[in-house]
Amino acid sequence: MPASYDRIKEIIARYSRLGDIKALRQKLLPRQGSTSPRMKHAKTLSDRIIESNWEILKNHTALDGADQRKIADPDTLADIESYSHNIENCIGTLKLPIGVAGPLRINGFFANDDYYIPLATTEAALVASYNRGARLITEAGGCSVL
Repeated sequence: MPASYDRIKEIIARYSRLGDIKALRQKLLPRQGSTSPRMKHAKTLSDRIIESNWEILKNHTALDGADQRKIADPDTLADIESYSHNIENCIGTLKLPIGVAGPLRINGFFANDDYYIPLATTEAALVASYNRGARLITEAGGCSVL
């Protein structure tokens, strides 16, 4: 939906009150360079793969061991290998396998970092598809958002 000229002026004025407009503009520019590490994927899920993925999350996000225990359903984790063809980048289960896409680079005023996106699904290709999109966006410098 196209925005009117007056609406665009109003938005620019509102954001310019947040600080120097040049500094805000700089935050929205694509950023090249190294990213946070990607999740490890294996054809067969195991406790070792899940722990490896959690180490990445613990080292590059605010998540910790308490968060890991919250999504460690013992019944489904005991049979985690059976989900090998249903989830990529697995980090645990909530009676559904949970995978992580990313990192996705966000260039915004309030969110400005690389983020991992958790997805709970049994659709085999969903996480891999989101992961490819996040990788493409990140390698292009990230997505700029307001």
